[in-house]
Amino acid sequence: MRVTSERQLPQRVRRYAQTYRLGTPRIVYEPSHTGQVHLLFGPLALLIGGFIIGAYYFFYDAIFSWWPDDQTFLVLFIGGAWLVIGLWILLPPLVAPHLKVFLCPKGLIYLQRRLEVIRWDQIKELSKELIIDKKARSSLIYQIVRQDGKVFVLTSELPYLDRLGGFLEREVTRQLLPGMLARYTQMDKLTFGEIVLSPAGIAIEHEKQLLPWSELESLEVSDTTLSLRRRGDEWEWATLSVSKLPNLGVLQGVVEQIQHTTALSPNLLAYNAGFSFHFGAFTLDKTGVYMKGLDEVIPWSEIAALGVGENEVFLRRKDQPHQWQTIPLARISDVHTLQELLDYLWSIF
Repeated sequence: MRVTSERQLPQRVRRYAQTYRLGTPRIVYEPSHTGQVHLLFGPLALLIGGFIIGAYYFFYDAIFSWWPDDQTFLVLFIGGAWLVIGLWILLPPLVAPHLKVFLCPKGLIYLQRRLEVIRWDQIKELSKELIIDKKARSSLIYQIVRQDGKVFVLTSELPYLDRLGGFLEREVTRQLLPGMLARYTQMDKLTFGEIVLSPAGIAIEHEKQLLPWSELESLEVSDTTLSLRRRGDEWEWATLSVSKLPNLGVLQGVVEQIQHTTALSPNLLAYNAGFSFHFGAFTLDKTGVYMKGLDEVIPWSEIAALGVGENEVFLRRKDQPHQWQTIPLARISDVHTLQELLDYLWSIF
Protein backbone atom coordinates (compact mmCIF):
# COMPACT_ATOMS: atom_id res chain seq x y z
CA MET A 1 0.00 0.00 0.00
CA ARG A 2 1.28 3.44 -0.86
CA VAL A 3 -0.12 6.94 -1.07
CA THR A 4 0.20 8.39 -4.55
CA SER A 5 -0.15 11.76 -6.24
CA GLU A 6 -1.97 12.37 -9.50
CA ARG A 7 1.30 12.82 -11.40
CA GLN A 8 2.48 9.34 -10.33
CA LEU A 9 -0.61 7.61 -11.74
CA PRO A 10 -0.51 5.82 -15.11
CA GLN A 11 -2.23 7.90 -17.77
CA ARG A 12 -4.80 5.19 -18.43
CA VAL A 13 -5.77 5.07 -14.73
CA ARG A 14 -6.18 8.86 -14.60
CA ARG A 15 -8.34 8.77 -17.71
CA TYR A 16 -10.64 6.07 -16.35
CA ALA A 17 -10.95 7.82 -13.00
CA GLN A 18 -12.05 11.02 -14.74
CA THR A 19 -14.36 9.28 -17.22
CA TYR A 20 -16.24 7.33 -14.52
CA ARG A 21 -16.12 10.24 -12.03
CA LEU A 22 -14.38 8.24 -9.34
CA GLY A 23 -12.32 11.12 -8.03
CA THR A 24 -8.53 11.14 -7.92
CA PRO A 25 -6.98 7.82 -6.75
CA ARG A 26 -5.11 8.41 -3.50
CA ILE A 27 -3.97 4.95 -2.37
CA VAL A 28 -2.52 2.11 -4.44
CA TYR A 29 -2.56 -1.47 -3.15
CA GLU A 30 -0.03 -3.70 -4.88
CA PRO A 31 2.15 -6.69 -3.94
CA SER A 32 5.42 -6.10 -2.15
CA HIS A 33 8.39 -5.37 -4.41
CA THR A 34 10.32 -8.21 -2.75
CA GLY A 35 8.61 -10.65 -5.12
CA GLN A 36 9.53 -8.52 -8.12
CA VAL A 37 13.20 -8.43 -7.20
CA HIS A 38 13.37 -12.13 -8.08
CA LEU A 39 12.52 -11.20 -11.66
CA LEU A 40 16.12 -10.05 -11.99
CA PHE A 41 17.18 -13.68 -11.72
CA GLY A 42 15.00 -14.67 -14.68
CA PRO A 43 17.05 -12.90 -17.35
CA LEU A 44 20.24 -13.90 -15.52
CA ALA A 45 19.27 -17.59 -15.62
CA LEU A 46 18.40 -17.32 -19.32
CA LEU A 47 21.74 -15.64 -19.97
CA ILE A 48 23.67 -18.39 -18.14
CA GLY A 49 21.74 -21.14 -19.91
CA GLY A 50 22.22 -19.50 -23.31
CA PHE A 51 25.91 -19.00 -22.63
CA ILE A 52 26.45 -22.68 -21.70
CA ILE A 53 24.59 -24.00 -24.74
CA GLY A 54 26.20 -21.44 -27.04
CA ALA A 55 29.65 -22.30 -25.71
CA TYR A 56 28.91 -25.99 -26.23
CA TYR A 57 28.18 -25.56 -29.94
CA PHE A 58 30.88 -22.92 -30.48
CA PHE A 59 33.66 -25.01 -28.91
CA TYR A 60 32.27 -28.40 -29.89
CA ASP A 61 34.97 -29.26 -32.41
CA ALA A 62 37.81 -27.96 -30.27
CA ILE A 63 36.73 -29.36 -26.89
CA PHE A 64 33.48 -31.30 -26.62
CA SER A 65 33.80 -33.53 -29.68
CA TRP A 66 36.22 -35.84 -27.86
CA TRP A 67 34.26 -35.88 -24.58
CA PRO A 68 32.26 -38.99 -23.66
CA ASP A 69 28.61 -38.80 -24.68
CA ASP A 70 27.33 -38.81 -21.11
CA GLN A 71 29.50 -35.78 -20.25
CA THR A 72 28.43 -33.78 -23.31
CA PHE A 73 24.83 -34.61 -22.51
CA LEU A 74 25.41 -33.31 -18.96
CA VAL A 75 26.62 -29.95 -20.34
CA LEU A 76 23.49 -29.61 -22.48
CA PHE A 77 21.35 -30.69 -19.51
CA ILE A 78 22.89 -27.99 -17.28
CA GLY A 79 22.36 -25.32 -19.92
CA GLY A 80 18.79 -26.45 -20.54
CA ALA A 81 18.11 -26.46 -16.78
CA TRP A 82 19.20 -22.82 -16.52
CA LEU A 83 16.88 -21.92 -19.41
CA VAL A 84 13.96 -23.70 -17.73
CA ILE A 85 14.67 -21.90 -14.46
CA GLY A 86 14.71 -18.54 -16.23
CA LEU A 87 11.41 -19.24 -17.99
CA TRP A 88 9.88 -20.50 -14.74
CA ILE A 89 10.74 -17.16 -13.09
CA LEU A 90 9.64 -14.93 -15.98
CA LEU A 91 6.53 -16.58 -17.40
CA PRO A 92 4.12 -16.55 -14.39
CA PRO A 93 4.07 -12.71 -14.09
CA LEU A 94 3.43 -12.50 -17.83
CA VAL A 95 0.65 -15.10 -17.79
CA ALA A 96 -0.90 -13.86 -14.50
CA PRO A 97 0.30 -10.29 -13.86
CA HIS A 98 0.25 -8.89 -10.34
CA LEU A 99 -2.92 -7.16 -9.22
CA LYS A 100 -3.04 -3.43 -8.49
CA VAL A 101 -6.01 -1.77 -6.81
CA PHE A 102 -6.43 2.01 -6.90
CA LEU A 103 -8.69 3.33 -4.14
CA CYS A 104 -10.76 6.34 -5.21
CA PRO A 105 -13.37 8.40 -3.30
CA LYS A 106 -16.23 6.86 -5.29
CA GLY A 107 -14.94 3.41 -6.15
CA LEU A 108 -12.03 1.17 -7.14
CA ILE A 109 -9.90 0.71 -10.22
CA TYR A 110 -8.94 -2.97 -10.50
CA LEU A 111 -5.91 -3.53 -12.73
CA GLN A 112 -4.57 -6.95 -13.64
CA ARG A 113 -4.82 -8.23 -17.19
CA ARG A 114 -7.43 -5.58 -17.90
CA LEU A 115 -8.48 -2.37 -16.22
CA GLU A 116 -11.90 -2.58 -14.54
CA VAL A 117 -13.91 0.12 -12.78
CA ILE A 118 -15.97 -0.75 -9.70
CA ARG A 119 -18.08 2.13 -8.41
CA TRP A 120 -19.48 1.82 -4.88
CA ASP A 121 -23.04 1.96 -6.28
CA GLN A 122 -22.22 -0.91 -8.69
CA ILE A 123 -21.34 -3.44 -5.99
CA LYS A 124 -24.01 -6.10 -5.56
CA GLU A 125 -22.25 -8.34 -3.05
CA LEU A 126 -19.16 -8.27 -0.88
CA SER A 127 -18.03 -11.37 1.02
CA LYS A 128 -14.90 -12.36 2.89
CA GLU A 129 -13.26 -15.59 3.95
CA LEU A 130 -10.49 -16.18 6.48
CA ILE A 131 -8.49 -19.32 5.64
CA ILE A 132 -6.23 -20.93 8.24
CA ASP A 133 -3.84 -23.64 7.02
CA LYS A 134 -2.39 -26.59 8.91
CA LYS A 135 0.48 -24.44 10.20
CA ALA A 136 -2.00 -21.93 11.69
CA ARG A 137 -1.13 -19.33 9.06
CA SER A 138 -4.09 -17.19 8.08
CA SER A 139 -4.93 -15.61 4.74
CA LEU A 140 -7.82 -13.30 3.95
CA ILE A 141 -9.86 -13.27 0.73
CA TYR A 142 -12.47 -10.68 -0.29
CA GLN A 143 -14.81 -11.28 -3.20
CA ILE A 144 -16.66 -8.46 -4.94
CA VAL A 145 -19.63 -9.13 -7.22
CA ARG A 146 -20.51 -6.26 -9.52
CA GLN A 147 -24.10 -5.69 -10.64
CA ASP A 148 -23.31 -7.15 -14.06
CA GLY A 149 -22.30 -10.42 -12.36
CA LYS A 150 -18.53 -10.05 -12.81
CA VAL A 151 -16.50 -11.28 -9.85
CA PHE A 152 -13.32 -9.64 -8.52
CA VAL A 153 -11.06 -11.31 -5.95
CA LEU A 154 -8.71 -9.61 -3.50
CA THR A 155 -6.23 -11.88 -1.73
CA SER A 156 -3.60 -11.50 0.96
CA GLU A 157 -1.11 -10.93 -1.84
CA LEU A 158 -2.15 -7.29 -1.37
CA PRO A 159 -0.62 -5.72 1.74
CA TYR A 160 -2.98 -4.17 4.32
CA LEU A 161 -5.91 -6.08 2.81
CA ASP A 162 -7.71 -5.92 6.17
CA ARG A 163 -7.77 -2.11 5.97
CA LEU A 164 -8.98 -2.10 2.40
CA GLY A 165 -11.60 -4.74 3.24
CA GLY A 166 -12.87 -2.76 6.22
CA PHE A 167 -13.25 0.32 4.02
CA LEU A 168 -15.11 -1.74 1.40
CA GLU A 169 -17.49 -3.14 4.03
CA ARG A 170 -18.36 0.36 5.28
CA GLU A 171 -18.98 1.70 1.77
CA VAL A 172 -21.08 -1.29 0.70
CA THR A 173 -23.16 -1.02 3.87
CA ARG A 174 -23.67 2.70 3.31
CA GLN A 175 -24.83 2.06 -0.26
CA LEU A 176 -27.06 -0.98 0.26
CA LEU A 177 -28.53 -0.61 3.77
CA PRO A 178 -31.20 2.06 3.00
CA GLY A 179 -32.57 0.03 0.09
CA MET A 180 -32.63 -3.19 2.14
CA LEU A 181 -34.51 -1.46 4.97
CA ALA A 182 -37.02 -0.08 2.47
CA ARG A 183 -37.60 -3.55 1.03
CA TYR A 184 -38.10 -4.99 4.52
CA THR A 185 -40.72 -2.38 5.40
CA GLN A 186 -42.56 -3.48 2.24
CA MET A 187 -42.68 -7.02 3.68
CA ASP A 188 -40.06 -8.39 1.25
CA LYS A 189 -37.84 -11.28 2.30
CA LEU A 190 -34.14 -10.41 2.43
CA THR A 191 -31.60 -13.13 1.65
CA PHE A 192 -27.98 -13.09 2.80
CA GLY A 193 -26.59 -16.43 1.68
CA GLU A 194 -28.05 -19.00 4.09
CA ILE A 195 -29.83 -16.38 6.24
CA VAL A 196 -33.31 -15.15 5.30
CA LEU A 197 -34.93 -12.18 7.06
CA SER A 198 -38.70 -11.77 7.01
CA PRO A 199 -41.32 -10.04 9.18
CA ALA A 200 -41.78 -13.38 10.96
CA GLY A 201 -38.16 -13.65 12.07
CA ILE A 202 -34.70 -14.78 11.03
CA ALA A 203 -34.35 -18.16 9.31
CA ILE A 204 -31.51 -20.54 8.36
CA GLU A 205 -32.40 -21.70 4.87
CA HIS A 206 -30.79 -25.14 4.71
CA GLU A 207 -31.95 -26.13 8.22
CA LYS A 208 -35.49 -24.75 7.80
CA GLN A 209 -35.39 -23.11 11.23
CA LEU A 210 -37.08 -19.83 12.15
CA LEU A 211 -36.22 -17.64 15.14
CA PRO A 212 -38.95 -15.01 15.82
CA TRP A 213 -37.67 -11.48 16.28
CA SER A 214 -39.12 -11.34 19.79
CA GLU A 215 -36.88 -14.29 20.78
CA LEU A 216 -33.62 -13.02 19.20
CA GLU A 217 -31.22 -11.87 21.89
CA SER A 218 -28.15 -11.04 19.80
CA LEU A 219 -26.28 -11.47 16.55
CA GLU A 220 -22.51 -11.79 17.09
CA VAL A 221 -19.84 -11.71 14.39
CA SER A 222 -16.19 -12.82 14.62
CA ASP A 223 -13.52 -13.08 11.93
CA THR A 224 -14.78 -16.52 10.88
CA THR A 225 -18.31 -17.07 12.23
CA LEU A 226 -21.70 -15.47 12.81
CA SER A 227 -23.67 -16.63 15.86
CA LEU A 228 -27.34 -16.14 16.72
CA ARG A 229 -28.51 -16.36 20.34
CA ARG A 230 -32.06 -16.95 21.51
CA ARG A 231 -33.27 -15.40 24.75
CA GLY A 232 -32.81 -17.74 27.69
CA ASP A 233 -30.58 -20.23 25.86
CA GLU A 234 -27.10 -21.01 27.16
CA TRP A 235 -25.74 -22.02 23.73
CA GLU A 236 -25.93 -20.37 20.32
CA TRP A 237 -29.15 -21.02 18.41
CA ALA A 238 -27.12 -21.20 15.18
CA THR A 239 -23.52 -20.64 14.05
CA LEU A 240 -22.55 -20.03 10.43
CA SER A 241 -19.33 -19.38 8.55
CA VAL A 242 -19.07 -15.75 7.43
CA SER A 243 -17.70 -16.96 4.09
CA LYS A 244 -21.27 -18.02 3.21
CA LEU A 245 -22.79 -14.65 4.13
CA PRO A 246 -22.43 -11.81 1.59
CA ASN A 247 -22.90 -8.18 2.65
CA LEU A 248 -22.34 -8.97 6.32
CA GLY A 249 -22.37 -5.32 7.38
CA VAL A 250 -25.73 -4.80 5.67
CA LEU A 251 -27.12 -7.88 7.43
CA GLN A 252 -26.00 -6.53 10.80
CA GLY A 253 -27.52 -3.13 10.08
CA VAL A 254 -30.89 -4.58 9.07
CA VAL A 255 -31.05 -6.84 12.13
CA GLU A 256 -30.16 -3.96 14.47
CA GLN A 257 -32.92 -1.81 12.97
CA ILE A 258 -35.46 -4.63 13.21
CA GLN A 259 -34.53 -5.28 16.85
CA HIS A 260 -34.90 -1.58 17.60
CA THR A 261 -38.30 -1.47 15.92
CA THR A 262 -39.47 -4.66 17.64
CA ALA A 263 -38.70 -3.09 21.01
CA LEU A 264 -40.91 -0.07 20.29
CA SER A 265 -44.24 0.54 21.97
CA PRO A 266 -47.47 -0.40 20.13
CA ASN A 267 -48.03 3.28 19.24
CA LEU A 268 -44.67 3.52 17.47
CA LEU A 269 -45.22 0.23 15.69
CA ALA A 270 -48.60 1.53 14.50
CA TYR A 271 -46.95 4.71 13.21
CA ASN A 272 -44.34 2.70 11.29
CA ALA A 273 -47.17 0.62 9.82
CA GLY A 274 -48.72 3.81 8.35
CA PHE A 275 -51.54 4.56 10.79
CA SER A 276 -52.65 8.14 11.49
CA PHE A 277 -52.86 9.55 15.01
CA HIS A 278 -55.46 12.15 15.97
CA PHE A 279 -54.89 14.34 19.00
CA GLY A 280 -57.85 16.69 18.87
CA ALA A 281 -56.71 19.71 16.89
CA PHE A 282 -53.48 17.99 15.84
CA THR A 283 -52.98 14.98 13.52
CA LEU A 284 -49.82 13.23 12.35
CA ASP A 285 -48.82 10.29 10.17
CA LYS A 286 -45.88 9.29 7.98
CA THR A 287 -46.67 11.98 5.40
CA GLY A 288 -46.62 14.92 7.82
CA VAL A 289 -48.76 16.82 10.32
CA TYR A 290 -52.09 18.67 10.21
CA MET A 291 -53.00 21.54 12.54
CA LYS A 292 -56.52 22.87 12.64
CA GLY A 293 -56.55 26.44 11.44
CA LEU A 294 -53.86 25.89 8.79
CA ASP A 295 -56.08 23.74 6.52
CA GLU A 296 -53.11 21.91 5.01
CA VAL A 297 -50.82 18.97 5.64
CA ILE A 298 -47.24 20.05 6.36
CA PRO A 299 -44.72 17.38 5.13
CA TRP A 300 -42.01 16.31 7.53
CA SER A 301 -39.39 17.55 5.08
CA GLU A 302 -40.67 21.13 5.55
CA ILE A 303 -40.67 21.10 9.36
CA ALA A 304 -37.73 22.69 11.16
CA ALA A 305 -39.04 22.33 14.73
CA LEU A 306 -41.98 20.56 16.38
CA GLY A 307 -42.57 19.81 20.03
CA VAL A 308 -44.72 19.91 23.12
CA GLY A 309 -44.20 22.84 25.49
CA GLU A 310 -45.63 23.56 28.94
CA ASN A 311 -48.80 25.11 27.55
CA GLU A 312 -48.87 24.43 23.81
CA VAL A 313 -47.79 22.40 20.82
CA PHE A 314 -45.46 24.48 18.64
CA LEU A 315 -44.31 24.15 15.04
CA ARG A 316 -41.93 26.12 12.82
CA ARG A 317 -41.39 25.62 9.07
CA LYS A 318 -38.00 25.72 7.42
CA ASP A 319 -39.04 28.47 5.04
CA GLN A 320 -40.51 30.60 7.85
CA PRO A 321 -37.72 30.83 10.44
CA HIS A 322 -39.35 33.65 12.42
CA GLN A 323 -42.94 32.41 12.42
CA TRP A 324 -44.35 29.82 14.82
CA GLN A 325 -47.71 28.00 14.75
CA THR A 326 -49.11 26.90 18.10
CA ILE A 327 -52.06 24.98 19.52
CA PRO A 328 -52.97 25.23 23.23
CA LEU A 329 -52.65 21.94 25.12
CA ALA A 330 -56.28 22.33 26.12
CA ARG A 331 -57.16 21.44 22.52
CA ILE A 332 -54.82 18.40 22.47
CA SER A 333 -55.92 14.93 23.61
CA ASP A 334 -53.47 12.32 24.97
CA VAL A 335 -50.45 14.60 25.29
CA HIS A 336 -48.28 11.74 26.64
CA THR A 337 -48.66 9.64 23.45
CA LEU A 338 -48.01 12.69 21.27
CA GLN A 339 -44.81 13.41 23.19
CA GLU A 340 -43.67 9.77 22.81
CA LEU A 341 -44.24 9.87 19.05
CA LEU A 342 -42.43 13.18 18.60
CA ASP A 343 -39.44 12.04 20.66
CA TYR A 344 -39.15 8.91 18.48
CA LEU A 345 -39.56 10.82 15.21
CA TRP A 346 -36.88 13.38 15.99
CA SER A 347 -34.52 10.54 16.94
CA ILE A 348 -34.74 9.03 13.44
CA PHE A 349 -34.95 12.21 11.32
